Amino acid sequence: ATAPGNTVLEETLLCANGSAVVNLPAVSGYTAGFRYQIKRLDSAGNITINAANGDHIDVSSTTSFVLVSAYDSLTLLATGRSNEWVII
Repeated sequence: ATAPGNTVLEETLLCANGSAVVNLPAVSGYTAGFRYQIKRLDSAGNITINAANGDHIDVSSTTSFVLVSAYDSLTLLATGRSNEWVII
């Protein structure tokens, strides 16, 4: 994925029809305040979200997150800190 321009503040990904893997782009390509939203639309399979190499999600040891229930969602925020997506 290519980082959107400064005028884009969020990207939304809707997942349906079975299991999927979402490989996040490097957070360094985004300005602080950018939101990446992922939503599971059905109960078929899990949605696995993986941070880019060297990035993490919320804490330094977490590099992936799984949406396991129907209608689960995850919103990640770029804080401007290097290599960190924060769950909000």
